[in-house]
Amino acid sequence: ASYINGKYAELKKQDNALWVLSKTKVKFFNKAVWLDHLHAKGYTIKNTALRTYIESVFYNQDNKFIFVALQENAVIDLETRKVRKISSVSYPNDMEYEKSAKELTFEKLTEDFSENDFVYNQKIYYTDIDFSNHTNNAVYIKHILNTFPSDFFRKHTVEDYEIHYLHETLEGDLLSIYKKQTDNFFDFLVKSGDNEVVRARLTFN
Repeated sequence: ASYINGKYAELKKQDNALWVLSKTKVKFFNKAVWLDHLHAKGYTIKNTALRTYIESVFYNQDNKFIFVALQENAVIDLETRKVRKISSVSYPNDMEYEKSAKELTFEKLTEDFSENDFVYNQKIYYTDIDFSNHTNNAVYIKHILNTFPSDFFRKHTVEDYEIHYLHETLEGDLLSIYKKQTDNFFDFLVKSGDNEVVRARLTFN
């Protein structure tokens, strides 16, 4: 954590910019059980002019995948809050890429929502904000999962989870969470006022 925070601070100081996570997709293959020894590794699989793609894999002592995660990251300017080219910041452009383990792809999350899909409102508090003084990405996942009763996860197994971060929110902002089910998946929308903040999809069996 100290290394990651150091890199964030370095980018902020040298380039007046920050890395932001724009999309995450997690695909589950097996369940981890008590006393399993889990191993993890992360690596870059691709860069474009505006995005870098990082894959993380978790596997057990038998080399069986537990889950694979694909993340899309971008650089935003601290003053304009607009996306910048990766070449404009201190980032190695000669790195070696690794081959994707499962070749995950992001979906287009464009489901329409109405007020009939509204679940609840949630205010952002001090403990919800992160290093950049904006709402921590994990907070949105927590509020989405809180739309389910605990019994749901005793009866269903999550196959994959995808979330797109569209807009930043701050301490004191009010989030509105919407949920809609279609077949074996749920779509989610998180708004703050008129702004779409997050779209997500959870697939289960």
